[in-house]
Amino acid sequence: MLTVGFDTENDTPETMGDFAKRMDVNLPNWEFVSADPVTIEKLSKDLGFTFLPSPDGGFNHITQTTFVDGKGKVYLHVYGDEFENKTLLIPLKD
Repeated sequence: MLTVGFDTENDTPETMGDFAKRMDVNLPNWEFVSADPVTIEKLSKDLGFTFLPSPDGGFNHITQTTFVDGKGKVYLHVYGDEFENKTLLIPLKD
């Protein structure tokens, strides 16, 4: 599992680690990462994730979970942050 910070000015490795702690995530296979603007732009495009700066600071974006298959191809997108467990478990089993 990979959570990517796309705010390239503020999402440093340290702030991503703090975010993981605030979310109470301490699992061995879940990483919280950041990258440079060019990498984030390319990754966002490859995953079909869009975000825009908001006038009041921060960003406007949808909450998106993307499943990538073993060949690196997008398998499925799940939108939102509240859904039944099977919504995530079934694609993981596939």
